[in-house]
Amino acid sequence: PFSEQVFIDDLASAQAVVASAGFTLMGECVFLRKPHLAQPLHGQFEQTFNARYLEHLGYGRCGEVIDAATLTAFLERREEYASALAGYQHDQNAGLFETLDGLLDQAAAGLF
Repeated sequence: PFSEQVFIDDLASAQAVVASAGFTLMGECVFLRKPHLAQPLHGQFEQTFNARYLEHLGYGRCGEVIDAATLTAFLERREEYASALAGYQHDQNAGLFETLDGLLDQAAAGLF
């Protein structure tokens, strides 16, 4: 059976991740600085966009098809992806909260 704790432990200790290109797992991989070989689910535009943007940022690779060649190429560049991820900075959503507070202030003042 699925164990959330085992999943968290596996993700935290992994050198890299091979999985779908869903937003939540991809965000966890970026936050934990884990290179990600992301395979978008067929016909899911959001996942295709996510995987391609991940590759654009240098944090991993988009793998429409995961085969031996794709996996080997990803693993050979794992250190390169890890290096790019090392430069990732998270602002703890400070910009988001600042904008949200401003919008809430405007709404409270009846401006919309």
